[in-house]
Amino acid sequence: MLWNSIRIAIAVLALAVLAAPAESQTYDSRGRVAKRQTVNRPPIHQWTGLYGGLNVGYGVAGVTDDAPLAVSSLMTGVIGGGQIGYNYQTGSLVLGVEADIQASDMNATYSRNLPFIGDFTVGHKIPYFGTLRGRIGYAFTVAA
Repeated sequence: MLWNSIRIAIAVLALAVLAAPAESQTYDSRGRVAKRQTVNRPPIHQWTGLYGGLNVGYGVAGVTDDAPLAVSSLMTGVIGGGQIGYNYQTGSLVLGVEADIQASDMNATYSRNLPFIGDFTVGHKIPYFGTLRGRIGYAFTVAA
């Protein structure tokens, strides 16, 4: 039992030594170690991660009622909500998913006086809405 533990410890130590990074030396014409030259590479952007946010805006939507009023109108109002998403980058490929929920006070109301019926009022409103969408993209670096 003790010998098995020693063998495992030696194997792990050997793997750790073999896995250590190697560094090469460059020598000048006189046999001295040359100074290392640095290469300036552009930063690699990483898009993997969770994100969220809030938003507020103003919406305008066209509304058409064919019967019984036969009117076209604009529904307008303030919209606000939040979104959350997650991106995963593998190499230069970026995959993601995002969802949001919005509250809205967008509305439109119009009235008509119809024969034999009298005043007739129709209203439209959007109290809330949400979306869910996927993302696929390519992350690239522009050299300066």
